[in-house]
Parts: sequence; C-alpha cells; structure tokens
Amino acid sequence: MSTVPHEDSEIFIMTLQQFNVLLAEDHKAMCPTNLASLRSQIPTSKSPSKMADNWVSDWDRRPPNPFAVIDSANSYLKDNYYIDMFGLHDAYNNGRSAIKQITILGIKGSAYLKISRSGKEIVVFKGRPGLRAKLSGTTYLKENPIIKEMGLVVGKAEMLKEAGKGTKIAIVCVVAWDIVHECLQDKFDMTRLEVTILSDVVQALAATAIGTVVGLVVGSAMPVVATFCVVAGVSLIASMGITALDNSYHLTDKAIALAKQIEGTYIDNAITVTEQAIKSTGEAFESVGKDMTKYYAKNIKEYAHSIGSECKSLISYPGVYFSY
Repeated sequence: MSTVPHEDSEIFIMTLQQFNVLLAEDHKAMCPTNLASLRSQIPTSKSPSKMADNWVSDWDRRPPNPFAVIDSANSYLKDNYYIDMFGLHDAYNNGRSAIKQITILGIKGSAYLKISRSGKEIVVFKGRPGLRAKLSGTTYLKENPIIKEMGLVVGKAEMLKEAGKGTKIAIVCVVAWDIVHECLQDKFDMTRLEVTILSDVVQALAATAIGTVVGLVVGSAMPVVATFCVVAGVSLIASMGITALDNSYHLTDKAIALAKQIEGTYIDNAITVTEQAIKSTGEAFESVGKDMTKYYAKNIKEYAHSIGSECKSLISYPGVYFSY
C-alpha cells in the first residue's frame, strides 16, 4: 500500500485483499463485546442538570461588568449627594487649583493680562512681591509651568473661554455616559435616551451659566483668586441644586412620559391621516397604503431600537468583546 499526496489530502491506494483486511478489523471493533470495553474507557460525562449547575456557577463567578459598577456608583452619587462623577471630578480639580492659588498668591492675590511686544500673553501680578514665595517677580508668561499648574483665570475674556471649554467637555462626557446608562437598562428605549441627554445637557449649561454670570459680576470688584473660588463654589452649588430639584420633582421622568405620549400620538395620527388619504384615492390601494404607512411610521423607530440593542449587548456584556 502506498500514498500519493495531493494538496491537503492523501490518497490511499490498496489492493482488494488489503481492503478486506481493514474491513474485517472494522467489523471486529464494532462487535458488542469490544464496544462495551470501549465505553468503559470513556470517562463518565456529567448529567445535563449538573452541567447546567456548573454553567450557572461559572457565570456567577464571572468578573463584574465594569460599566455596571461605575454606573451604579454614579447613580448613587446623584441620588444621595446630587452630583455625578463628572461634577465630582470638576469640583476636585477646582478645589485643588483654588488651594494652589491661595497658597502661592493668597486669597487677596490679584493680577491682569498684558500682551507683550512679541505678541505673547503676560500675567502681571499686583501687590508686594515679597509676599509671594514662588512668584517673587511681577510679570510672568502665561505659559509658565507654575501659572498653568495654578489654573489661574485672569480677565472676563479668559473666564468666558474657560467656561466654554469646560462646557464642551462636560457635554461630551455626559452624553457618552447617558448612552452607556441606557444600554445597561433591561430594555433599550431611544425616546428615554434622547430626553435624558437633553435634560443633562440643559442642567450642565444652566450650572455653568450661573457660575459664569456671578464671576463676571464680582470679577471687577474682587481679586482674581477670590473670584475663582466664588465661581467654582457657585457653579458646584448650582449644579447640585438643579439635580436636587430634578430628583425631588421628577422633572426628567415627567418629560420622558410626555415625550412617549407625544410620540405615540404622532405615529397614530400619521397612520390615520395616511389611511384616509389612501381611501380617498381608491380601495385598491388601501392595503398597500396601510403597509407602507406602518413601515415608515413604526419600523423606523424599531430599527433605531435595534441599533440601540446592539450597543446594549456591547455595554452589558463587555467580556465578550474585551478582556478585563
């Protein structure tokens, strides 16, 4: 007997006698006595119920979903302390900057911006230089590492610029996490997601606007460091106050319920109007019109929900896509 290789397979060439020998060996292996001995050599498998129990226990021992853990902590902060993790992060950064400014300049530290001949921004400090241990001079470039580390905000234009930059970052973070939060729910709801994003964005804009307006009002009468502390404090209090009002009166929940009611009424009215229009053109097109109306009025929403369900699978079971 010889073999002839052919690509990924092998062709066995044998005589009729060799084939009969192999066939006899195969019949011998399949006799009841040999089958019993072969079964005894196979390890006993677990029953389906035990296999299911082991699967459940293995599932229970799986690593916790990091998105769910963070979302639970964020919800706890909002429900009990009226601040989310992004607001807490901003409060920490502002508090650290305030402490550095007070330590280096003092609570009465004051400064103003000036443009040099070369076009660079210069921070000019007022007061006695001897009271500033790390900044004994009077003029420093705005790009100086110590100035940047303090997070010093000088002038109304700088205050507005910082407020706009902070608002953009806050909106991006809030929207991203609202999507994650919705994906972790039992059922993905596009209407609920849209209203929640709108509510959180409005709250962020309102808190920033309140703090900025207060800073612009008191900035002309108070030193730079004191103004920064006031703006940071007012923005934090305003954000917590707005969240407390939302939690107490369930404003977002009421808005979601109203949006769903309007959405359902709009779809029903669209179907009714289209059906009447189709009837007026003739009974022959009535069934076709109903099918088209239902497709465009209802299935578009279902398609959006299906996209959300795909995102929900990614967020709810990240272990399938990521190793953590």
